[in-house]
Amino acid sequence: MKDVIVMGGNYSLTLGVTRSLGETGFNVKLLVADKWTERIAGSSKYVTKCCNCLGNSENEESSSLLKGIHNITSVLLGRPKLKTEVRFDQIWAALEQLRGNNEHILIIPVSDPYCLMLDEQASKFSEHYYIPNCFGKPGKVAYYMDKMVQKNLARQCDLKTAWGNIYSTYENGVRKAVQEVKFPCFMKVLLSAKVFKGKNLYTVCKNKEELQNAMGKASSSGCSKVLIEEFLDIEKDICVYGVAGNNHVYIPGCLETIRGGYGRHKGVTIEGMVCSAAWLGETKGKLEEFVKRIGLTGLFCIDLAIIKGEVFFIEMNLRSGASIYGVTLTGANLPGILAEMIYSNTYKKPANSLRTSHFLSEMIELDAYADGFLTHDEYNRHMSDVQERFIKNDVDPEPWKIFQKLEFRKRVVKCIRMLKS
Repeated sequence: MKDVIVMGGNYSLTLGVTRSLGETGFNVKLLVADKWTERIAGSSKYVTKCCNCLGNSENEESSSLLKGIHNITSVLLGRPKLKTEVRFDQIWAALEQLRGNNEHILIIPVSDPYCLMLDEQASKFSEHYYIPNCFGKPGKVAYYMDKMVQKNLARQCDLKTAWGNIYSTYENGVRKAVQEVKFPCFMKVLLSAKVFKGKNLYTVCKNKEELQNAMGKASSSGCSKVLIEEFLDIEKDICVYGVAGNNHVYIPGCLETIRGGYGRHKGVTIEGMVCSAAWLGETKGKLEEFVKRIGLTGLFCIDLAIIKGEVFFIEMNLRSGASIYGVTLTGANLPGILAEMIYSNTYKKPANSLRTSHFLSEMIELDAYADGFLTHDEYNRHMSDVQERFIKNDVDPEPWKIFQKLEFRKRVVKCIRMLKS
């Protein structure tokens, strides 16, 4: 069977994409940027080769991953690099090593900065690699990652969106924003992949002072423009997963968050339920039209919100979402479908009806416990209540064994922290 390169992010998401491909019969080669992704995802039986572009970092919290990805894009965007240096030529050399004797090989990136890097270097990759793209044109992925571009296109597809406008983070732009915006409001980065920790700049602002401070923080992070939207009281968060290519768009289901993450993982699902996309009704057709209009070949996930009983478009990620293995558990193996479509140039969606998947992300759950948001009893109860997991897997057991070593370390660190306090 063919090889596929997964450009890894965190160990949970990387492992989910790896297993999805492996269960379809593909051999997985990993490019990672921190030691826990290398240890946990790299230990999967489906991985034939793993390269860590940062070497063996001793950072237990894996912040080297963020530094590494930041520095990759810094090379392309001309920004100062962080302390841990990774040059594009190192990434290229690692990819060439993973490609081996393959004339052409598919790359599946699982983070926005990697998507951006592949898009901006598309001409270099085109000879030997298949990469996510929009209409097969360099620069188009970055264009459609822009939040305002997405919002305008969503309206054209008859999808409801929150009011929003772009403002400069310089003095005149801040002055204009505080005069025009109604409070509370929500500020976000137009293209978070181009700003280090761009998601951390997403801010709810209740008054002019909070908005001024948020825009100042965005400016100091190198962000010259932001999108400011009306604040909507969300009743329910929905994430729609799918795959697109060869003029086809396949949306098998949607994810409803049961419990969301805390702190640094706010907005990420800890526990969720994946059910049939039929629940979306006519919105499903509008989302399919939206994806077709951007000409995407690749994986995607679209964030929606239920507000006063109506469905609102929030944003689209032109990559795999964090809970993609929850979709695989329903019988819709999106990474596998993409790989088969690229290598055989045919589109084949699952013939069998999909089942509901109720899952738990052990990585987010562990961080919630380690960061003090869950008690020891709550953590243990949650971990035992949900049977479908992203890491624990009887068919592929080694990643769970290594995860338990990480779990033990974080438990010890938390105990020491509590004793000191």
